[in-house]
Amino acid sequence: MKGTLLLSSKSPNFNTLLHQSEYDAYNWQNDFSNVNTRDLGFDFASKWGNASLNFTNIDNYTYFDEDSKPQQFANQITYLKVKANREFKLGKFALDNTLMYQNVTSGSSVFRVPEFVTRNTFYYTDYWFKGKPMLVNIGITFKYFTKYNANAYNPLLAEFRLQNEEQIGFPTFDVFFNAQVRRTRLYLKVDNATSSFTDKNYFSAPNYPYRDFTVRFGLVWNWFI
Repeated sequence: MKGTLLLSSKSPNFNTLLHQSEYDAYNWQNDFSNVNTRDLGFDFASKWGNASLNFTNIDNYTYFDEDSKPQQFANQITYLKVKANREFKLGKFALDNTLMYQNVTSGSSVFRVPEFVTRNTFYYTDYWFKGKPMLVNIGITFKYFTKYNANAYNPLLAEFRLQNEEQIGFPTFDVFFNAQVRRTRLYLKVDNATSSFTDKNYFSAPNYPYRDFTVRFGLVWNWFI
C-alpha cells in the first residue's frame, strides 16, 4: 500500500486571464485567483489485483461557461475516484479488466466526468511455428463510459466549454493482432470494429465524431536492442 499527498497552487489557464480577438465577444482580461488543488491518494497492489483511491478538493476552479466566457467557481470542487485492475489468465488466454468509478459530490455543475468507465481486453498469446520463432498476441478490447454532459470544443479558443444540450457515452470494440520475430514487430488493429452495424452515436465531444471503422497496420524493425 502506498499513500500520496499532492498540494498545488497555480495560475489558471492563460486563455482565461487574457484573450484578444477580432470577435468582440472574445476579448477579456481577468484577475483570477490561483487554482488550489489538494489530492489524497492511496494505491493498493496485491496478487488479487491493483486498486487506487483518490480524494480531490479544488478551490477557485476556472472554466469556460456555456457562452465560452471564463469563470471562476466560487465554491469548492470535491471529487472521488476509485480505480481497480485485475487480470485473469488461463493457459494461453487472458482477460485484463480495468474499472473506474468517479463521483463529484460538490461542484458537478461545472466539473463533469463520466460516473463509470470500463476497459476490458480478452487476448490470446502463444508462439507459432516450429522452433517458436514468432510470438503472437491476438485479442479484442471493449471500452465504455456512462453518458454525461461532456464539455464542447470551441475551435476559436482551442478550449472546452460547458454545454447542457447533449450527452455522450458509448461502447467500442477494437480488434488487434501483434506479432514479434526477433527484433521485428508487426501489428494490425481494427478500431471501432462494430461501427458498421451499430448506431452512429459515438462522439469524442459534442459535434466531434469519434473515429469510424479504421484499419491500422505497420512494421517496426529495431536495428539495435
